[in-house]
Amino acid sequence: MKKNKGQALVEFVLLIPFVTLIFLIIFDFSNIYYTKYLLETKLDEVSILYKNSEKTRLKELLRDNKLDIIYNYSENFVEIELTKELNLLTPLSDAFFEDPYLVKAERIIYEE
Repeated sequence: MKKNKGQALVEFVLLIPFVTLIFLIIFDFSNIYYTKYLLETKLDEVSILYKNSEKTRLKELLRDNKLDIIYNYSENFVEIELTKELNLLTPLSDAFFEDPYLVKAERIIYEE
């Protein structure tokens, strides 16, 4: 019979960095999608406030949620784009993505 008492420990030590990396990647992607969902929700509020010309409440909403906004005007339409910076936790993610990662949500509304 072979003695292999330390084999499981060595395998665990070799695999734990990869398992941790996979969990961090899953966390980062879920964080990106959750932030995208929040931006879409805030974009509904921003669109309503923009149509009702409530500039002070709009500025408060953007400041409180640390959001950046861009307006693009063309004829009777306005494109509203919200962006938020998101720091990724996965090591070496900056080799594939910009750090901080910009999450964007945009909407085109009709101006009467």
